[in-house]
Amino acid sequence: MLFRRPVEAVPPQPLQNSSRVNAADKISITRIKYNGRGPRGHRIWTVLVAVNEEEGVPKTLTDPFTEAEYSSRTKSASGIVLDTKSAEDYFNKLVSQLGLESVARQGRPHRQISIHEELNKDNKGNRGKSNEIREPSIYCLLWEVLERVNFWQHCALTSVKLCRTWTCDAAEAGLFGQQVRRSSRLPTHGAEYRILLVIARSFRQSQEDRYCDYRPGVVLGPLLKIAAWCNQRDHLPRVRVDVVRPGTFGELKCELERNKGRPYDIVHLDMHGKIDKSATPYLRFAKHYREDLRQFYVTDEPITALMGSDDSLRDIRVVEVAALLQRYGITKVALSACLSSYAQGDMLANMCHLFLSHGASHVSAMSFQVLQNTAQIYYAAFYEALLVNGQSLLSAAADGRAALRADRRQLANALVPTSYHRITRVTTNDFWPRHMHAASLSLIVAYCLRLAAILGLTSALLPFYLPASACFRLSGGGIRCLSLSTSLASIIWYGSIRWVQRLHCPLWLWMPRKVFHEGENLARLSHVEIEHLVLEDRLESEANQRAIYLWSQAHDTALGSVVARLARVWVQTGFVESIVVIPAMVFTSPFSSLHYWLRMWITHYRSHLTGDHHLPPKRLVVITDFRAFYEVYRPRGRPPLPGLQDALRRMSDFVDYYEAKVPDSDVDELSVAGSDAISDMGNEDLDANNTETGRTYLIITGSFDDTQWAKLEWYEPKIIETIGRAVPHAHNVQPSQ
Repeated sequence: MLFRRPVEAVPPQPLQNSSRVNAADKISITRIKYNGRGPRGHRIWTVLVAVNEEEGVPKTLTDPFTEAEYSSRTKSASGIVLDTKSAEDYFNKLVSQLGLESVARQGRPHRQISIHEELNKDNKGNRGKSNEIREPSIYCLLWEVLERVNFWQHCALTSVKLCRTWTCDAAEAGLFGQQVRRSSRLPTHGAEYRILLVIARSFRQSQEDRYCDYRPGVVLGPLLKIAAWCNQRDHLPRVRVDVVRPGTFGELKCELERNKGRPYDIVHLDMHGKIDKSATPYLRFAKHYREDLRQFYVTDEPITALMGSDDSLRDIRVVEVAALLQRYGITKVALSACLSSYAQGDMLANMCHLFLSHGASHVSAMSFQVLQNTAQIYYAAFYEALLVNGQSLLSAAADGRAALRADRRQLANALVPTSYHRITRVTTNDFWPRHMHAASLSLIVAYCLRLAAILGLTSALLPFYLPASACFRLSGGGIRCLSLSTSLASIIWYGSIRWVQRLHCPLWLWMPRKVFHEGENLARLSHVEIEHLVLEDRLESEANQRAIYLWSQAHDTALGSVVARLARVWVQTGFVESIVVIPAMVFTSPFSSLHYWLRMWITHYRSHLTGDHHLPPKRLVVITDFRAFYEVYRPRGRPPLPGLQDALRRMSDFVDYYEAKVPDSDVDELSVAGSDAISDMGNEDLDANNTETGRTYLIITGSFDDTQWAKLEWYEPKIIETIGRAVPHAHNVQPSQ
């Protein structure tokens, strides 16, 4: 995924006063009433169609499909079954019934279509108080087919963007306060745009020891790449991604409570959804990891079982989730869940209706069952348009569907993602992009200083490389001036580097290929498995004493690189504030008792995310390839060698050092290419003003199994309390389905 460079855009203006509206047709389709069913079971409505602010014209709209046809076309394992001819027929029926043939023939280059329906006054999620709740909504139609530009054959269209809008009178908005009136654009002057991601996956495994659920990186991967791109270029606003760990309903409550003073801009719920027989929608949150949750019964369609009968997930009614988000002031919600905007039943079966009824202003969701690739492509383009290009949420959703239509395999599935918007009865224009900020002046100045230092060093050293005949003879004063200029250029060089690092842009100025071209480091950020969620949950468990011995006989030394790669994700999403990675073999040297010797081998990752200052910091110490270290002193088939106790004591002292206090960070850390939230910390202490020592997690990797680990000798109680307390956990090396 290559990101487009942000372009300067005109600040948003009211629709009727904007000069850019002349280039776009605005079509409004509003439901008036439901007329029942036709002779063949097709649903019929009366709608009001208005074009370019003209007076609306009533039209009779008949559903091109029956409910049975929708059901048969949307339950396939490969997504929606709708070929190009069927989609074009569906499109033509909608256009002809709505009387849009004249717009199709003489339209302008751009087209904005909004589908309106009254948000029912029963905002509490109660049933039976209004017949309109139980009536079919016009949102059950596949309105997104109108975005297919090639179907508008009679005019040279450039783009068509559509949104679904629930409207309410200004007097009815009192329940929601100012939340309803918030714009769909990002803040233009805010320092940080905050996204809370809730990932819930089942721990069920197949008979081949493979997790049956989708990978957790479906949304997390694209989000981290986009956040890295934005933050490394000092793009405003900066992007922060927090992940709820584990993805339980209780942890979501705790995370929102911790940040109640500064609500998140978007809450993204990446989990399964379902609707029961009584048309009550549920979101399937995670449970804390247990061994009995790993076994899975034999089934040909594991994803279908995960959406319905699987008991390894906890079902929470959507009305409870919506009420929770309303309590903490969340107004923008994104869902990757299947059936999260399902509109074939009554209104209360539509999760978007429930979120909008509880104060949300914008919801992006899925109308039918969604494939993993569909969600990944859609939300990658959605967040790119939103965060990189400064589009509104409505326009970003349209760009996400356009990305799906650009992929022939996802052409029909572009009808699955939907965007819902709630407005009062005022004229707004939410399709234009916001005004983008250029790179900060301080970053440009630091870059220019660095170029000046390069030129100064080059001019100072050039006389020494010229031929003797061309080189002038330097006097004593000239040599002193040359030395002074060289020293000054070196100081400017070093100072500009440190300055740029403090501006949170550590790498792209002098290593552009590794970042801009999305090299190996960025690609690895998206490779997050369900096994990693298990590891996070086990580390948090008090029963495990926050120490894990991660073993796998299939991968020995590679386990260390797996954890190191995962460290980039953990510091970027706020799981821990700092991670120290060191090979176990370092402690076989007698010099390992020297702190400066250890610093030569430490890889330190540090997060610059602004966290909760009232919470103690969390750190992680990773010791890799423990078996190779142990077998130096206990080789197989040979007599043991002395020195193991001293080496274990040095390793124990190292772990105890990080548990007792925060280490100096001016030499420890190593900046990571491709990570937006990681950079050198300069000479500042990690937590200079924090009196609490915080929590320290420990991961030791190796290939001893749990039985061998239990038989290892530790010699001293102190070593047992630091190294030997780690609880064995077999790392599942099989990727998810």
